[in-house]
Amino acid sequence: MRFQSEICPARNSRRRLNALTAKAVAAQAGCAPMSEPAADPYSSIALQLHDALRFAEADQHLGLVLLLGQLRHSSDWRLSVVRTPAGIAGISVISSDGTWSVEARNEVAALILAEFAGQSRQARVLCTSEPVRGWLLPRLASKGCILGEGQTVLLQAVATAFAGAGSWAKPTMLSGLDAFWGEVRREKPSLLPPRWRSLIAFGEVAVATGNAGIVAAVVCSGRTEPQAGLHLYRVPPYEGQRQVLRELVAFVAQPLIAAGKQMFARVDREDAQAMEIYSSLGFKEVQTWYRATLRS
Repeated sequence: MRFQSEICPARNSRRRLNALTAKAVAAQAGCAPMSEPAADPYSSIALQLHDALRFAEADQHLGLVLLLGQLRHSSDWRLSVVRTPAGIAGISVISSDGTWSVEARNEVAALILAEFAGQSRQARVLCTSEPVRGWLLPRLASKGCILGEGQTVLLQAVATAFAGAGSWAKPTMLSGLDAFWGEVRREKPSLLPPRWRSLIAFGEVAVATGNAGIVAAVVCSGRTEPQAGLHLYRVPPYEGQRQVLRELVAFVAQPLIAAGKQMFARVDREDAQAMEIYSSLGFKEVQTWYRATLRS
């Protein structure tokens, strides 16, 4: 069987990428250049994005569908696609935080995608389904790549009458967000900081504040898409934190649900506090993945 692989990187910030001509974007993506500037900075790789999304939808990889739908609102990601004469056999996305999401229909495609991911040296956390885990685990284990294993859960929000509280971040909050991130990393030193400036510009980060400054943040990726994803960050535990976190999540999620959008959160099952917060707001578990922390 003949396999063809494609790599479509998006390595610049959104501000930089929006200013590129179609020729420059096409050159980055390894595609044929176009003669006129593109209104959509991702137009040169729109086909790959579209095909990858159809693949994820057909195989009911809901978390991957959500991720692919949000790529146009993100930066510094790397999409790899493996094709056969019968169609796409597998796709891989490495996000800016080092999360490597991969799905494939057979072992050969999974191993090809793993080879590309290894060359990029960006993958820090693998998230995938059980079949792909079975194909990749022997290879990763034999190379001593796995530092830890667990499970990631996809939760879907539902409408609730719980009152939210918070505010959308403004540029004047950048220094406060940097100080907040320093507190977050006290418990999770391996976390990479979100791109606060871009998130603020696109209205995708909300915060809760206390006497000491910002104590929690929710990043809402794909806020303008039919499906949006939530990611909750918070400082180490303190008295009254649970109520603050619940209010902030509801502040972000409930207006969008009322507008007809689907809201999801990806959470590590071992994160008991986050699981409890989302559960208390009625979030329902819809899918799970194998997760492995990888040696960089």
